[in-house]
This record gives sequence, structure tokens and C-alpha cells, in this order.
Amino acid sequence: MTGRGLLALSLAAVLAACGTEVSLEADSEPIDLALVSEVPVTIATIPGRDPFRIVIDTASPLSAIDALGGTTGRTRLGEMRILRPDDPNVVRAILHDLVVVQAPLFQAGTGTPVAVAGVLGGDVLSHYAVRFQYGTGTATMTFTERDYDAGKPESNDELARAGLTVVHSHVLGGGAYDLGGDVESYGGSRLTVPACAVIGGRAVELTFLVATGHGPLVLGRAAAERRLGRAVPDGEADRLYVPAVAGGIAVLERGSLLPPGTSALAIVGDEHGSTSQSRSDFGGPCTQLFRHQTDLEGLVPPTDCPLGPSVGLGPNNSRIGAAYVQLCADAAVGYAVISDDEPLLASLRAELRPHLPEVDGLAGTEVLRHLVTELNYTNNRVILSCADGAPSCFSRPRTSFPD
Repeated sequence: MTGRGLLALSLAAVLAACGTEVSLEADSEPIDLALVSEVPVTIATIPGRDPFRIVIDTASPLSAIDALGGTTGRTRLGEMRILRPDDPNVVRAILHDLVVVQAPLFQAGTGTPVAVAGVLGGDVLSHYAVRFQYGTGTATMTFTERDYDAGKPESNDELARAGLTVVHSHVLGGGAYDLGGDVESYGGSRLTVPACAVIGGRAVELTFLVATGHGPLVLGRAAAERRLGRAVPDGEADRLYVPAVAGGIAVLERGSLLPPGTSALAIVGDEHGSTSQSRSDFGGPCTQLFRHQTDLEGLVPPTDCPLGPSVGLGPNNSRIGAAYVQLCADAAVGYAVISDDEPLLASLRAELRPHLPEVDGLAGTEVLRHLVTELNYTNNRVILSCADGAPSCFSRPRTSFPD
């Protein structure tokens, strides 16, 4: 581990059924990751094993290691060392007293998948604020605690004044799973974001799980048909690989969510999540987006990034513009459509009901690579901004407009 700005972050994280306190030791610099088959991976070591590849997956509620010798179930590790992906002699972080699941693990990614033998999932990440940033073939992950970072904006108002998009997102989920006859419970670690997709004058409201361990924007078939305005044909266009599923999942269709022309995808900071007023006072993410852009700001966007129509200021004549970050047609966000019956989606939806009526898909690297994304689990929010050099992205913080 480098000696620059050594930061020891500890937490009283009682992981389900094991009562183990986990602690993280890391320096203050971003942790380098490699993007392989569109997913962020690096190298890890644990006592008694050779270095192995792990995927960083916020969509996985559990951290896991491959079950060597057929042994399955939960186990406690004295430590797991996170190494540089290009130099396994450099330790970038150490997790102490980590509880993981031992289970058969296979591959991650799309197209040509990458073999993985470990997953760093939401059960660990959800105790921190974790920032992800992407480059060409690379990514970084930074553990941060804003409460202890002197000079960094902390409150939602401070973040807005700093120009950042804050999306309120309660950490949801939790449940139980059966592994070899043993039923184990796990806590909530799911962060979702409301979105508005616009193409050819049509606006569709969607809800996505933030999923760093997936490459494309993964859509259920029904959500894809609403977004595309047509039926998705039967057949197999590709495979989507997740570590716990041998052979991967059938992809019905691949394509670009934002075709050339007038199309856009926006993640919107739902004002309903920041006040005690009812949703009917604000409308859904598309209504809030259009109200901010058109009725309050009179924004003139890039010609290939459409705005919606005037929707009025609502029953309370609100002068608050919801925060948003918007990707335009040049962003060329790749999507993959899977069956709504696939356990990846079906089990996620069952886990999040009744808090969310339906999750439409998983926002992976194809969305996140345009953004700097901080998953601020401890404060129930996602903090977004456009990545440097992302010309097809523009954003606005939550804004109060004068009467």
C-alpha cells in the first residue's frame, strides 16, 4: 500500500448471521481497476490462495469467492488484499474480517467474458461512500467518507452549490438465499435511480439499479419494448455473463439506446424523495426533467439532445428544479435485452417489492462511463457529475428559481 495519505476506515458492520465487524484499510488515492469485457476487475489475495481476479459489482448483494474443492457456504476471511490489476506486488486496500460466500463462480461481462474467482459486492460497499470513474480500458474506485474529508461538500445544498447532481435513493433490499441446504440472510444494498428516456418525441420513465458489474444497460423485455416502441423478437443475439451463472444469460437483442438523431437519457433527482409532499405534487422523472429544463430554465440544449414539452409548474407552483444528468445521442449507450423471467431481474424485483413496484433494468458501464458516480450509501444518495471529456453529457444541480 502506498504511504500517501493513509486512511483507515472502520465500521461496525454486523454482516448477516455472522456478527463480524469488518474494517477497511486504504490510502486516500483512487484504486485502479481494469475494464475487461466492459466490467471493472482487479486482483485480490486471501490467506492460502494464489492471487485471483475479482469483479467489483454493486448489483451483487453478497461478496463471494470461488468454492475450491466443492466447499460452499459462508466463511470468514482474516483479510482480503486488493492489488493493482497491472502489478500484484502493490497492495491498494486491505479488508479485515470479511465474511464472504463460497460458491462456484464462472465469468463476467459480455461478448468475450472474463473469468473471475471473486466478487466484491454490496454487502461490503454499502457501508461506505464509493466513487467510480471510468477511462479507456480502465476505471477507478475510491472509498471516501465525506464526514471526515475536510473541505468536501457534505450537505445536499452544498453539493448542489458545487454543481453536483444529487439523486435521493434509499438503500433497499435484503432477503435470504439457500446454498447447499443452508438458508442465509443478507442485508439491503441496492441503490436505484429514476430515469427518463426520450426518442422521437416519446418519453418513457424507467427505474435502474446501479450495477457496476455489468457492461451494457440491461433492460427487461417489457421495459425495452416501452422504450423502443416495438416488439423485441425472440432469439438469442448475445450472452450476458454473471459470475454465479454457468454459461451466462441469453440476450434477446443488443443495440444503442440513443440512436443518432434526437434522443436522450436522463437520470433525475426525484423531488418526491427529498420532501414530505406527495408524488402527485411533482410527477415522475420525465415531468420533473421537463419542468426544470423548459418551464423554469428555458434551456437551449445541444441540437441532438431533445427537451420535453412544457408541463407547467404543478399544483404547488413549485419553483424548484430537480437535479439531473443527461446523456445525448452521441453517448451511444449500448443496451442488452433479457427476458423478464430471468432470475437476475425476477429475483431483484421480488426483493425490492413493495418499496419499488418494478425495476426496469441495470445501469452498467455503458451508462456509468460517461459519469463520475458516487454511491453514498450511508446518506441514501447517488452523487453524479459528467466525466471529464464527456461532450455528450450535461447536468444541472437541484436549483431554486426566483418567483
